[in-house]
Amino acid sequence: MYNLQLKKNNIYHFRVPNPLLRKASFDCSGEQTFWAKSISHEYTVFYKPISAPGKDDWLMNHKEYGQTFLEYKNFGFHQIEKNKDIIYIASLSFNINPSFDQNFITSMIVLCQSYFYDMKIKLLNLKINLEGVEYRNYEDGSYQLNACTIIEKLYYEMPDDGYCLICLTDIDLYNDVRVIKPRKWIYYPPPYKNDFCYELNSYKYWVSICSIARFDPSFGLDEKPKDDNIKIKFYFNLLKRCAKVVVKNIAHMFGLRNCIFFKCVMNGFNSMKEFDSRPIEVCPCCLRKIFTNISRKYYRLDDDGRVKNAMIILDRFKNLRDNLKDNFAGIFERELEWYNDRIDSLNKELFGEEKEEKEF
Repeated sequence: MYNLQLKKNNIYHFRVPNPLLRKASFDCSGEQTFWAKSISHEYTVFYKPISAPGKDDWLMNHKEYGQTFLEYKNFGFHQIEKNKDIIYIASLSFNINPSFDQNFITSMIVLCQSYFYDMKIKLLNLKINLEGVEYRNYEDGSYQLNACTIIEKLYYEMPDDGYCLICLTDIDLYNDVRVIKPRKWIYYPPPYKNDFCYELNSYKYWVSICSIARFDPSFGLDEKPKDDNIKIKFYFNLLKRCAKVVVKNIAHMFGLRNCIFFKCVMNGFNSMKEFDSRPIEVCPCCLRKIFTNISRKYYRLDDDGRVKNAMIILDRFKNLRDNLKDNFAGIFERELEWYNDRIDSLNKELFGEEKEEKEF
C-alpha cells in the first residue's frame, strides 16, 4: 500500500509517486512479450504522471492509498464468471434533461462495448418502484434523491447473468451518511443542505448509480442557451463527460480503486474543471487490471497464468479508435489523435511497421 506523507501538525499532504513507484504499480515482468509491450511500451510518452493537487482537488482533500496491480490481483479482484459476465447499463429518467434519451443511452453502450473489449454490454429496462426512496426538497423547487436508497432498489434488479449494473439518471443525487459514510474531508466539510454526489458505487452488490445532472454545462444556469451551436457544444460536452464517468464506474465494478499514479480516467475528482482535465483512457496500471480480468474469463491464460492472446490490447485500441471515429465524430478529436499515435507506436514495436496499413 502506498505511503502517505503527514506533516507534524497532522495536515494531510499527497505525495506524488516517483517514476519507480509508477513503473512498479503495473510491473509486467514475467508476462508474455506481446502482452507486456502492449501495456508498457513507451508508457512515459503516452501516459502523463499525476501532478501535485491544488487545495480544492480530490487528492488534497481525500486520503487515497492507491492500488497496484498486485494489490488488485490479491485483494480487489472481482472475477468474471462464465455465466455471470454481462455488464448491464440502465436509465432512470425523470424527464428533467431532454438530452437524456434512448440515443444517449445507446451511445454509452456502443462506446463501452469497444472500451471493455470482448465483454458483453446490454441495456436493462428498469421498472423500479420508487416507493421508499428518500428525497430532499429545496426552496427553489429543485430536489434530490438519496443515492443509497436507489442502490438498494437496483440490487434487486440485477439479472442473474449480470456481472455489474450501472444506472444513469438525470436527477441530482445526495449520499445518506447514515447508510454509506462518505470519505472524510481533510480541510472542510460540504454544507449539509447543499451537498451532492456525482455517483455512488456498491462493492458489495456490484451496482452503481450516476447522475448526469451536474455534468450538463447548462446545470445551474438561469437561462438555457437558445443558440443551436451552443446547444450542440453543450451536448457534446455532456456526452463526453458521461462517457468518462460510465467507464470509470464500470472499472470500479471490476474492483479498481481510484488511481494515484498517472493521469487516468480512474482519478478521483471534486469539480468539473478537475474532471475535464482527466483523459478518457486508463493508465497502464488500470489497463492491466481490467484486461487480466477479461482474459481470465475467456480462458486466455496458459498454465503459468500468463496471457496467451496478447493481441487483445492492440485489438482493443483499434476497435475503440474506429468506434470514436465513426460514431462520435467531433467529440473525441484529441483522443482519436492519441489512439492513432498509440497504435502506430505499438505496430512499430510489435511488428516492425512504421505505420498501420491504411485503405486507399
